[in-house]
Amino acid sequence: MSNMLIWALVLQTLGIVLLVAEIFLPSHGVLTVLAVGILGGGIYAAFQYGAMAGYVSLMAAIVLLPTFAVAAIRIWPRTFVGRRVAPPNQASRRADSPGCGEDTLRSLIGQTGLTITPLRPVGACDFGGKRVECLAESGMIDRDMRVVAIDVQGQSVVVRPA
Repeated sequence: MSNMLIWALVLQTLGIVLLVAEIFLPSHGVLTVLAVGILGGGIYAAFQYGAMAGYVSLMAAIVLLPTFAVAAIRIWPRTFVGRRVAPPNQASRRADSPGCGEDTLRSLIGQTGLTITPLRPVGACDFGGKRVECLAESGMIDRDMRVVAIDVQGQSVVVRPA
């Protein structure tokens, strides 16, 4: 094996290792830039060995980089760093939980509740011991005000002052 072919293989392997490390280590893209540069050096070394080896390396990189990007997007949110940087959306969990469906919210229409937070125009209200996301019909409603549920929009109850 030629010295250039060995360098090409070493550089490309190192580039792949750095791309995989980028998924698990928070480097803000530094490892990705370094990996792409090293992969470019590996392709250059492969072309120095021979045209066929260079084209094979180039085609492998053309397939590898988009495949890596798709895999990283799918895997990263499930890694420790991904969960810390982008935690799961609590609103979608709340929507899936029992008792928060549209039918339950519609049953609140006509009932009186108390604002827990100011509604500017969105906030939280207490309806019979149940905390519900609410939307003021118009303007703002201060905290500790009595409100009446008049409608449901999405996952929020529309209220007006009682």
